[in-house]
Amino acid sequence: MTWAMSIAPRGVVYHNILQKLLEPSRHVARKRVTLLYRVLDPATAARTVDADVRSAITAATATKRPRATHTQELRLATQTAEEEARGAGLIDYALMVTATVDGNDAAARKVAQVTVENLGATARLMLRPLTGSQDAAFVGALPLGVALPEYTAIPRQLRRLAQ
Repeated sequence: MTWAMSIAPRGVVYHNILQKLLEPSRHVARKRVTLLYRVLDPATAARTVDADVRSAITAATATKRPRATHTQELRLATQTAEEEARGAGLIDYALMVTATVDGNDAAARKVAQVTVENLGATARLMLRPLTGSQDAAFVGALPLGVALPEYTAIPRQLRRLAQ
């Protein structure tokens, strides 16, 4: 089974945040953690950080008393926009975790599922199972150099318009 990171860690991220997720687990026969990344071109990076700032401003000003997370997201979005304006690059990244169990035992699969989700929580990651796309996720997480966006069902021309 493969999970994807749906929410990255918030706040300060220390060097050992992924340590428990990366370590072998006695409840999972084999576990693979895959980091996928793509450097965004400067034009896409500029549009992305501008959209993030607009979104954060909207969230922070939508109510009279914004939550602390809205204020922090606005501060971080502004900081990212300033860094991008000074020439820093922007990277789009994802994290996937694949767990394999021995045999076809439903109980072992459930234990592996709970284990991976708990390990994701210790890394302050929100992991979600890739329901309906386990086969593609499994291949995309292998160290084969498969670029998943190249195999999507959405035509490349439409994907460029969405960016």
